[in-house]
Amino acid sequence: MAGSAELLLSPPPEEAPLSLPAELRRRLDCRLLPLLSGGYLMSVIDRSNLAYAELQMRDDLSLSQSSFGLAAGVFFLSYCAAQVPTCALVSKLGARRVLAATMLAWGLCSAATALVRTRGQLLLLRFLLGFPEAGFYPAAILTLSLWYPDTSRSRASTLFTLCATLGTSIGASSSGALLQSLDGALGLAGWRWLFLVQAAPTLLIGLLVLGLLPDSPAEARWLTGEQKKTLAALLASDGSAAASLPLCAALRAALRRPHTWLFGAQHFVAAQAFYCLVYFGPTQLREVLPSLPLSLLGCVGALPSAVSLLVGPTP
Repeated sequence: MAGSAELLLSPPPEEAPLSLPAELRRRLDCRLLPLLSGGYLMSVIDRSNLAYAELQMRDDLSLSQSSFGLAAGVFFLSYCAAQVPTCALVSKLGARRVLAATMLAWGLCSAATALVRTRGQLLLLRFLLGFPEAGFYPAAILTLSLWYPDTSRSRASTLFTLCATLGTSIGASSSGALLQSLDGALGLAGWRWLFLVQAAPTLLIGLLVLGLLPDSPAEARWLTGEQKKTLAALLASDGSAAASLPLCAALRAALRRPHTWLFGAQHFVAAQAFYCLVYFGPTQLREVLPSLPLSLLGCVGALPSAVSLLVGPTP
C-alpha cells in the first residue's frame, strides 16, 4: 500500500520532446538552408575578399600596410555598432525583409568598392559595408527559430554556421583565380573584377530571399496543411519564456548571466585568430612564395579552412 501511495503521489514522468518528422525536416532544409547558408557564405566572402584584392590594389591606391589594416578593421566598427539596433529592426519588420535588404545593400557596397580611386573612398565603403552585414546574422538566426523547433534547431544552426568556414575556403580559392584570370579584362584591374564578380551572387540571393522565403510557416505554399499544423504544435511546445520579453529586458537579462560574458570572451579570442589569418594570411603567403601564381596562392590560402571542414564535427 505504501508503495502504491508513493507511486500515486510521485510526479508524472516528463514527456519526451517531440521531434521533427523526417519528411518535414527535409522540406525545411531544402527550402530554407540554401538561402540562409548561401547568404552567410557570401557575407564572409564579401567582407574578407579585401585581403586578396590588396595584393594588387596596394599599388593602384598607394595602400600601405597600416592603411590596409585600417580598411580591414573599420568594417567591424560599424558592424558592432549596428548589431543591437538591427535586432530591434528584425523584430519590427520581420526577418525576410531585413535579410533581403541587408544582402542587397552590402552587395551594392561591395560592388562599389571596384570603383574606388583613393584610400579615403576605400575606408568609407568598408565602414558602410559593416552596417548592412550586421543585420544578416541576427535575422538569419531569428528565421531558424521561427521554423525549427528546439529539438532540430541545433542541427540546422550548425549547418548554417559551417558556411563561415566554407566561405573562407571558397573565397580564398576564387579570389586568387579571379585576380589572375581577369586582370586587364576590359581595361580593369583584377582586383576591381574581384569585387564586381563576388558581389553578383549576393545580389542574386538577396532577390531570391525576397521572392522565395515566406514570412512564417503558415504562409509556406510548399508545406501541406498537416505539416503546418505539426510544425506549429512543435514550435508552440518550445515554450520559451525569453521570447515574450521586450528587447531591452531580454538584453539586460542576458548581460546579467556570467555565461554570456564567458561565451563573448571565447568568441572574441576565436574571432581575433580567425580574422588575423583571413586578412593577413595572403600577404604573408605572398612574401614567402613571391613567384607563386595568384590562382595557386588562393588555393594555398584556402587549405586551413578546407582542412577544418574535413576534420571538424559533422552535424
